[in-house]
Amino acid sequence: LKSFDQSNNLSFHIAFTEISSNIRGKHWRVDSDRNNCYIHSIDKNGDCKYKFIWIKEIIEDIKPTHVVLGGWRTRFYKDIYKFSKSKDIRTGFWFEPPNYTLNKITQYVLYLYAKFVVNNADFVFSIGDRSEMYYKKILKNPQNVYLLTYGQNLDDFRQIPENFFLDDITFLFSGQ
Repeated sequence: LKSFDQSNNLSFHIAFTEISSNIRGKHWRVDSDRNNCYIHSIDKNGDCKYKFIWIKEIIEDIKPTHVVLGGWRTRFYKDIYKFSKSKDIRTGFWFEPPNYTLNKITQYVLYLYAKFVVNNADFVFSIGDRSEMYYKKILKNPQNVYLLTYGQNLDDFRQIPENFFLDDITFLFSGQ
């Protein structure tokens, strides 16, 4: 996050719609020193309407060029999607692959529902190649599905001597 924060060409905000807790993985918890800077965490649990009003105020205040949603199956996400699109904000999703352990009928119903809800998204960040293949079949413009890998094996890089690099190197690592 700090690498993003230092960029002159990019600003970003993250909004957590669930209260931060120890139940959530450490990487999903909110640092109190970052809260209200570019990480926003809802102040109390509430219903979909409460969450929508809260996130709508953030969108109106920040005026983002893009909104990335982490879900699509609840009314809450559909309302945010519609609101963002009404403000001419490029809106898309961050998706893992679907749950292939569900029975075939449920998978098919969810596929049809996703095709209806997600079809006109401006973009999808697909996490993993199975997700990429799945959402390319759903999006009206499949070229707007972008693959994000789960992680990288960095073992080979750990063998590079510390003095190998003459200048500082900055890169973004996404994964576990």
